[in-house]
Amino acid sequence: MYCLTGIFSQPDLLTNAVIAGLMLGGFYAAVTCGVSISFGILDIVNIAHPAFIILGSYLAYIVNTRLGVDPIIVSIVMLPAFYVLGAAVYEVYYHSFERRGQEALRGLAFFFGLLFITEVGLILVFGVDYRYVEAAYIGPTLRFGFVDLPLRMLIPCVVSLAMVGGLQVFLSRTFTGRAIMAVAQDQLALQLMACSPTRIKRTAFAISIATASIAGAPPVAVIEPPAPPLAMSKPDGSAKQLATPSARHKADAARRNIECFMAALLVSMIERGQA
Repeated sequence: MYCLTGIFSQPDLLTNAVIAGLMLGGFYAAVTCGVSISFGILDIVNIAHPAFIILGSYLAYIVNTRLGVDPIIVSIVMLPAFYVLGAAVYEVYYHSFERRGQEALRGLAFFFGLLFITEVGLILVFGVDYRYVEAAYIGPTLRFGFVDLPLRMLIPCVVSLAMVGGLQVFLSRTFTGRAIMAVAQDQLALQLMACSPTRIKRTAFAISIATASIAGAPPVAVIEPPAPPLAMSKPDGSAKQLATPSARHKADAARRNIECFMAALLVSMIERGQA
């Protein structure tokens, strides 16, 4: 409470806290967009998504320390690899659980086991210490009067928002994107148009895992040093028409993304205000 009272009594601190919270919210939006696809559209309880984000952080760390490549470039290069990884995970999930109608409890246990194995594997390999990367924009800060814009937060925010915006355009403007939104509403309509719901869901799940590359490498590696999850205790068409979801369903899907985005901004501003 004392911290909040102090920050509201100084407009410059309040302004910088809000701006920092908005930039951090861009990172949180990148984290939540993949979860929004798997949970909100596919109804797949992928609780292992954070582990893929941390995996992206460590891949950025390894490449950065050994080759000196910028973590943002690493995240973009690793997008296809994460897409293939997501498709492989869904294939295992589908053939083992979803096809048999056991995706509820046993599917949850599958993702929990995947989360646990990934976390423990990262701890055994990297230990529990924080890791740091090198990038030209970690130190500099843009200053406009009393407003500070740290590049270590601004650049990951811009990259994250670009990914979220591109994903939203893909889901709303392309046939595959509309089919992804429709698969949760009416799989029979997709089958009538010779679209395989399984293939569409595999594509959507692979995209959700691919977002973990962006969510893990630039934001986590630059805003916060990557550490194993268990050790993170830092305080601080005609055919298109049938395969297209209804206007209400499209609005619901768009609202989920907007709600995730606004929630991310709110959480980030509260976090920065209490820092």
